[in-house]
Amino acid sequence: MTDLGAREQRRLAALAKFEVMDTPRESAFDELAELVAAICEAPIGVVNLIGECRQFFKAEVGLGVRETPLDTSFCAHALLEQDFLLVPDATADPRFACNPWLPASLTSASMPVHC
Repeated sequence: MTDLGAREQRRLAALAKFEVMDTPRESAFDELAELVAAICEAPIGVVNLIGECRQFFKAEVGLGVRETPLDTSFCAHALLEQDFLLVPDATADPRFACNPWLPASLTSASMPVHC
């Protein structure tokens, strides 16, 4: 197994251990998503969890959905990074060219939390 594969297995095991996928909204997470959107002056702010096949929005502002498949996830790309992922113009980035969330999310900033 590659280092990336082993890291992904550890991440998924930690996510399962916390039992937070598909849980109801909580005001603390909602406030965090609102704060992120306000600070970034963005129409969308999320706190999400990346599962094996989908991303679950523990909190969201401006999306109106609680989950999306990974193939439309900006944040799934952040998992490949060791640190912060900033995409200044998603319309010019080939990873996101066919993303259905454009043009609502022209800029994406993602920060993975490592266990």
